[in-house]
Amino acid sequence: MPNVTKFAKALFALHQVGCMTDPSCRSAVAMFVRQATEPPKHWHLTTNYRSKRAAEALVEAKLYSPAQYHRWCSQNLRHEHVVPISVVIDLLIVEPSVTEEFIAQTLRTYGLRATIHREEDALLNANGFATRMPASFHSLGAETYRDPLARYKAVGLYECLVERVGDSWFIPK
Repeated sequence: MPNVTKFAKALFALHQVGCMTDPSCRSAVAMFVRQATEPPKHWHLTTNYRSKRAAEALVEAKLYSPAQYHRWCSQNLRHEHVVPISVVIDLLIVEPSVTEEFIAQTLRTYGLRATIHREEDALLNANGFATRMPASFHSLGAETYRDPLARYKAVGLYECLVERVGDSWFIPK
């Protein structure tokens, strides 16, 4: 996450002037969170996780460059934030003593991304997890309390995730 430090400073400045809790600023804050956790282009190449089903679909595609890889993923799979951006914002808002370092650490911990199959995305959505986490994520003492992968565990997709090793998912043929 190359932009975390820069956007943590910006988000801290927004927090200091009251923009983090101002509903009219929510979309701008969301964009800052997104920019902090994604590279400017080809974000499918650097997601933290990829589902096995998405990987299987990619095997059948004939992709010879990072740009082709990204374009194919964008058209056929889903790029998603493991913890919805709205939840990340809420974590920042409820913290009683926000610091720049707290914001940076929150972005690093909860700004993870995944490339998943469309049907896996539909499963998350059908279970009500399009923009929220399971109740256990917010329940102190629960097994998945503050676990970034709680949504995936709740719907049985956790075992289907593979963590990226290296700088990119794309391996030249």
